[in-house]
Amino acid sequence: MVGQKLSQALETLQLEIEQQKLNWGSLEPTQEEAWAVLQMVQQFLKQLRGIIREETMQWAAEFTEVLKQLYEHAELVIQTEKKSALQITITNGDQCTVGWTLAVGDRPREKRYGKEGSVEVPPGLYVVHVEAEIDSKTVLAERAIKIGPGDIQKLELTLL
Repeated sequence: MVGQKLSQALETLQLEIEQQKLNWGSLEPTQEEAWAVLQMVQQFLKQLRGIIREETMQWAAEFTEVLKQLYEHAELVIQTEKKSALQITITNGDQCTVGWTLAVGDRPREKRYGKEGSVEVPPGLYVVHVEAEIDSKTVLAERAIKIGPGDIQKLELTLL
């Protein structure tokens, strides 16, 4: 587009100069005729500066927008790569003589013992499912939890 504007401006200047030459009485222009051509060249240069300034401003705006998008994307990547964790307390976990099973989201189930456990997870929304046996009876607890980038979320559950 800029190339077209520049080409069009140059062609216009060339045609105007050729028109001026047709009005010259000889091969050499008079001082007034030379001055008129010089003014046309000055106008042409002013027009070129305007085209270049307009293109530069448009380019700078586009470049600024791209930088903004890259910055936002980099921030998102940094946030999603931050380590996060979930600390779980099972209030009656000590009553589970053979331990309890922990499932966090799509992660494989893990066997745990005692009242507490923790797991490192990426940021996101998870369903935490705990299952065990107390007095030969299956008990469980389940809760959804949102874990932000760099967060250590604490969750307390009672197996029922």
